[in-house]
Amino acid sequence: MARVPVSEFLQRPCPHCGKRIPTLPPCPRDWGLYLNCMTYRVPIDAEITPEWVESVRVHCRMKPERLKELRDPKGPHARHWERMLLRRAARLEVYQKTGEIPPSWRGLMPGEQDHLIQLQGHYEYRHTLARVKAKLRKRPEAVEAKMRRKVLDMERVKSRAAREERLNDITATLAVEMGAAAGTITLPAYKMLEASMLDKGTARRRRKASAATTPDKGIHSAAGKPAPMQGEAPASVQRSVETP
Repeated sequence: MARVPVSEFLQRPCPHCGKRIPTLPPCPRDWGLYLNCMTYRVPIDAEITPEWVESVRVHCRMKPERLKELRDPKGPHARHWERMLLRRAARLEVYQKTGEIPPSWRGLMPGEQDHLIQLQGHYEYRHTLARVKAKLRKRPEAVEAKMRRKVLDMERVKSRAAREERLNDITATLAVEMGAAAGTITLPAYKMLEASMLDKGTARRRRKASAATTPDKGIHSAAGKPAPMQGEAPASVQRSVETP
C-alpha cells in the first residue's frame, strides 16, 4: 500500500488567517487495537522493548509490513504511538504514587475526562439498539414475519385493554425499526419506546409479578422428579415389600 504524504491532508483553509489546517485521517481499527494492547496488556512497569512490540504484533495478528507502515515517523498515524507512550507514563506515575493500577476509563492525560459514562452507554447500545440494527441488516424477512404475527395476535385479542397494549407495542416497534433503518434513532429514544414494547417492558414486568406470587417448586429433572440441591445426594426410595 502506497503511503500518502501528510501534505495531501492539508486541505481545509482557516477562515480567519487563511492557513491550511491539517485534517489527518482517523486511527485505523487494527492500529487502535494494537495500541490498546500496548497500553493495557503490557505490564504497567515494563519498558517497551522490541520483544514486547513483536509479542503484541503476534497477539493482534498484524503483519510486520503493516506495523512498519503505521509506525513510520513521516506517516499520518505516527502521532498515536507518542500518545500511547505518554498514556503509559501517566499510568505508571499513578501506580508509583498510589500502588494501584488505574482503571482504563480514568482520564490521566491533561484535559482528559473520565469516560466511564461513555463506556456504559456504549455497552447499553451494543446490547440493545445495535442488535436491532443487526437484525434489520442480516434478517429483514424475520423482522417482517414477526411484525405480521404481532398484527395477527392483536386481531385475536378481545379485551380492549390488551388490544391497546398490543397496539402500543406495534407502534413502538415500528418506530424503533424505522429509526434504526434510517439511522436517526438515539439510545434515549429507544429506552423511552422500549417501555411500550411487550417483548421488553410489559412481558418482563408480568414475569416479575408472576415470579413474586408463584411459590418456588424447585428444579426438576427431565423425568419430572425434584433435583437434589448442590452437595445433597438424592433421597433413597423405600419400596414396600409384600409378604407372601
